Amino acid sequence: MKIYLVIYFILLFLSLVTGVFNLKKDVSFKYIVALISLSIVTEIGNLFTNQHKTGSYIWYHFFTPIEYCLLTFYFLSYFHKKIIRYCIIVSQLIFILFCAFVSINLGLYEEYPSYLVIVEVFLILFWAFFHLFNIKPKLDTTIFNESFFWIDVGLVFYFSGIFFIDGVLKCIISSNRLESLQIYHTIFNCIFNYILYIFIIIGFSAKKR
Repeated sequence: MKIYLVIYFILLFLSLVTGVFNLKKDVSFKYIVALISLSIVTEIGNLFTNQHKTGSYIWYHFFTPIEYCLLTFYFLSYFHKKIIRYCIIVSQLIFILFCAFVSINLGLYEEYPSYLVIVEVFLILFWAFFHLFNIKPKLDTTIFNESFFWIDVGLVFYFSGIFFIDGVLKCIISSNRLESLQIYHTIFNCIFNYILYIFIIIGFSAKKR
């Protein structure tokens, strides 16, 4: 296994362990822990799948809608207004239907779900910024002691980077598939994944809100 993948899996497992040990601090952590567990299963499954069929993307077609639902459930745990909760739940249903439609038309094994990812990026960035600007820290603490701040910032960095990557991914792959995939994973994707899980670890370790 390449060193960049080793580092990635170390951060994944470290964030999972940190999250499990801090579940009692915040009820919303369970959704992030579930997402990390799903990420580990997806990445391992993708590694095994690609040993037999290079360029298979079936795992990501299932991962993307579940990821969106888990992240929006995380945001949902902070909001109590019915209209906001209703909008989040409706967005989940619409996104799941959209993912099913696009995946069936593209073919699970043949295409990277860049269309799904780009739509997910816009939705998650919207909810992350909405969350950051609408949830206030307690008067006796700063926002830097709040778990949600670090997790939200990590999500903003990650999905902003993924938008840039997946926005040009189809064009890059069409010209040189294998080389482009290697560049994608070793440089851009790894960097933004490292940033995300470092921020998540900091968020799990932050003072109780």
